[in-house]
Amino acid sequence: MAKNKKKNRSKKIGNKFENKIAKLLGQWWFNDKHALTRHGTSGAIKEAWIGDIVPQKLIPWKGFPFVIECKSGYEESYPNLLFQTKLKNWIIQYSREVTEQQPILMMVTSYKKPNPILTIPRTFDKIEWNSAILVDGEVWYNYNLNYLINHYNFYEITESWKDIKNIIIGGE
Repeated sequence: MAKNKKKNRSKKIGNKFENKIAKLLGQWWFNDKHALTRHGTSGAIKEAWIGDIVPQKLIPWKGFPFVIECKSGYEESYPNLLFQTKLKNWIIQYSREVTEQQPILMMVTSYKKPNPILTIPRTFDKIEWNSAILVDGEVWYNYNLNYLINHYNFYEITESWKDIKNIIIGGE
C-alpha cells in the first residue's frame, strides 16, 4: 500500500475511534452522546479546551478537567509488564498539555482488541484496575473502558476526587 494511502487510512481509523470514544464518554458523563466531540484538529490547535475529545456544547459542569487523548491500532504496543514503552511515551508527551483548568490526562487506547483501555493517574473508588504502569515516578492505572461504562456510574466511582469535583461543580 502506498505511504499516503496508508496514512489516510490510519487517520480515518483514528478519527472514527475518537468519535466513538466521544460518544461513549458523553453518554456516560452527561447522558448525552453529543455532549463531547472529536476536536476538529485532533487537539493540534489549542482553543478553549485541549485534547482529542472536548465539550461540543454547554455541559452541566462548571469546567472540564480532562485532557483526553486517543490512540488506536497499535497492536504491538499492548501495555503489559514487559511492553509499556509506547504508552509511557504517549503519557509523557501529552502530560505537557495538562493545565490548571484541565489537570487530569486521560489516555484512551485501542490495541486492535474489542475493548478500549482507559489509562489515568488515579484510581476509581472501589474498582480494581486491570494493570498499572509507572511513568516518571507516577502510577498510571489501566481500566477496561467499556466495563466501566456498562457497570458503574461515573459520579459514584469518582466520589473521592475532591479536586476534580471543585472543577466540575465549582467551588474552592
